[in-house]
Amino acid sequence: MSDMEMKVSIPLDDDGYLRRECPLCLKQFKILLTKEEKGDFVNKAINSYMVKDEKIESGDDNDLEHTCPYCGQKAHSDGWWTQEQAEFFRTIAENMAADIVNETLVKAIKGMSNDLFKVDANEMEKKEVWMHPEINDMVVFNLDCCERKIKIEDEWNGTVYCFFCGFPHEK
Repeated sequence: MSDMEMKVSIPLDDDGYLRRECPLCLKQFKILLTKEEKGDFVNKAINSYMVKDEKIESGDDNDLEHTCPYCGQKAHSDGWWTQEQAEFFRTIAENMAADIVNETLVKAIKGMSNDLFKVDANEMEKKEVWMHPEINDMVVFNLDCCERKIKIEDEWNGTVYCFFCGFPHEK
């Protein structure tokens, strides 16, 4: 089977920050991606829904963990999508699968009809792919340990953990 390629983008705020969500405490924050991270970030997300029970060999961050800026708990790098982002990528993956089924299996089944019998197959329906635009909320917090920036909730007054290395910062 040939590779499928699709360009997908997810909304960033006006400063270029991407919304993330802790898989444990469910609090949201934003990270500023480097140019290197932007390249295959979305493709890895889609692959995580297309390839199950296999280790994706597209990079060396398969076992990379990040830290929640709020609760300080660690989780694997592919677990930080917001619920809306996860549904967005799931819908894209389902639509890609529907295209494959419709173009191969359904065509083949319909082609089996002859004078003796008629075979009919319905095509899989595709869902609309949509995500809300990103709003400009949260405040910038400098992570001096990694020389990076994140955005956190305005009212957060507790310790802020570095998303990248886990170092605790006092606000």
